[in-house]
Order: sequence, then structure tokens, then C-alpha cells
Amino acid sequence: MYQSKLQQYRYDIEMWKRALRNAQEENTILKNRLADLSCIVQEKKDINLLDLHQTSLIKIDNIFSIFRNDIYRYNLMIEEESSAASEATELSISRHSKMSNEIELIESTFNKSKFNFTKFCIEVILKGDTSNLSYLPVFCR
Repeated sequence: MYQSKLQQYRYDIEMWKRALRNAQEENTILKNRLADLSCIVQEKKDINLLDLHQTSLIKIDNIFSIFRNDIYRYNLMIEEESSAASEATELSISRHSKMSNEIELIESTFNKSKFNFTKFCIEVILKGDTSNLSYLPVFCR
């Protein structure tokens, strides 16, 4: 029974790592898109919104970094329990539940931020000249 719990914990850890890696790649794409948009933004209001989105994307990067560190520490804790061949402690069980909730919240928050940024992209593109943009990612079409 305990080995199957450990196996599930390891599976979840790998799933969290993949989800985080994918979100980080997506965030990098958004930051690159933000740089492209900065070339066509003319109005002061849009420049301020551009800055807000940039701040948001940087904060998201920080959140990803903190969670990546949490995953690493949790993985160490699971491996220590595994090598000690002991039952899962209350700490590892509650930590697993907490981390599952955290990744769900992080993904939800990131998706909302990405959606808001996409709306902003569309508004800027509809107002501005798009001839100097090198690409238009799917999420901004």
C-alpha cells in the first residue's frame, strides 16, 4: 500500500514539473509578445497597461520559481521517506494535498492572466499597425 502511495506521489511530482515547465514556456512566449507589442503601442493608456502586463508576467515567473523550489523540496522529502521504508507521514500527506491545490491555483491564475493579456493584444492590434510584428501567436489571433 505504501509503495503505491509513493508511486502516486512521484507521478504527481513529475506531472507538476511538466505543468510548470509548460507554463514557464508559455510565459516566455507572452513576454516576447509583449516586447513585440511595445513597438506599436502609441497611447499612454496602452503603455500603462503594457507595463501592468509586464509586471504581472514577471510576478508569475517569481511564483513559478518558488513553486519549482517547493517541488524540489517535496521530492526530497518523499525520497527520504522512501529510503527509510517508513509509512507516509501526516506531513507528506498534507504537503501533497497542499501542493496539489497550489498547482491548481497557479494554473488557474496564469490562465486568467493569459486570457487578459490576449484581450489586450487584440485591442492593441485592432487599433494599431501590425506590419512591424514578426508573428501573431495563436492566443492573440
